[in-house]
Amino acid sequence: HTVKANCRQITQMKGGDYLFFLKGNQPLALAKAQQLLSGALPPQAQSLDKTHGRIEDRKLWALPVDGATVGLAGAAQIFRLDRKVDICRKGRIIKTTLITVYGVTSLWTDEANPQKLLDLVRGYWAIETKQHYRRDHTQREDHCLVRHPVTARNLSLMRSAAIFLYEHQRPKRDAKKSLPDWQRKNIRNPNPLIRQLVPPNA
Repeated sequence: HTVKANCRQITQMKGGDYLFFLKGNQPLALAKAQQLLSGALPPQAQSLDKTHGRIEDRKLWALPVDGATVGLAGAAQIFRLDRKVDICRKGRIIKTTLITVYGVTSLWTDEANPQKLLDLVRGYWAIETKQHYRRDHTQREDHCLVRHPVTARNLSLMRSAAIFLYEHQRPKRDAKKSLPDWQRKNIRNPNPLIRQLVPPNA
């Protein structure tokens, strides 16, 4: 997650670089990126992917900044990414999703031009989708307002336990095939899951 301590540790203490997406936990940096990257200028980099009934068009704009501008140590560029995702069935578009996200990186323009940034972002999204989609989207982890470290850690453990239990039931014949369906099932009727977790004589 994008936090000031992470940026400082990566760049000043470890001598590394970062690329983060700006979210609600850094409202000032996000607002600054939105302000500086607004407008309808032609994109500086663009890509188009077509896979498995999905067409994704990405457009990226980047702007050099300094850390003081966005309040993050080591910041060298901010960027805006527009994603248009078309879901196709039988040659027809059945759903279109438009997403705009903003990010920051410590890589200078001579280290990562707009096309390089777009390539890095595409790799980031591949990892994000594979490893964190369930937490960020299904379990809404990024929308959690809990800031106490122990409580946040406990909630994270409970999310992990939910994913583990979902995976555990998948081989069964009557298993739910998606995490949202499994969660809704247990919200409607939690008793079978409780009996699974609590010994009969408890």
